[in-house]
Amino acid sequence: MVRKLFSVAIIALMLLSIITVSYAADAQQKGPYNKLERGIRNVSMGWTELPRTVKQATKDKGPIFGMTFGVLEGIFNTFSRTVSGVFDTATSPIGTYSEPKVKEIMVQDISTGK
Repeated sequence: MVRKLFSVAIIALMLLSIITVSYAADAQQKGPYNKLERGIRNVSMGWTELPRTVKQATKDKGPIFGMTFGVLEGIFNTFSRTVSGVFDTATSPIGTYSEPKVKEIMVQDISTGK
C-alpha cells in the first residue's frame, strides 16, 4: 500500500513539473493553456463584475445611478464575463486567439476601482 502511494506521488510530481514547464513556455505564446486559464478565471470570478460596476457607476455618476443602472450594467457584465469564460474553457483545446472577448480585470480592481 505504501509502495503504491509512493509511486503515485512520484508520478504526480513528475506530471506537475512537466505541466509547470509547459505552462511557463505557453503563457508567452498565448496558447490553449492560457486560454483555459483565462476561461476558468472568468467563470470563477465573473460575479465580481457586479460589485465592481456598481462601485464604479456610483463613483462616477452618483449613488442613485449606481444603485439602478449600475446594478443593471453589472448584471450584464457578470453574464458576459461568465459566458465568455465558459466559451474560452470549452474551446481551449481547439485553438487560440490573441485577444479575449471580454476585457480582463483582476480581483484587486474591486477594492481600487481601477
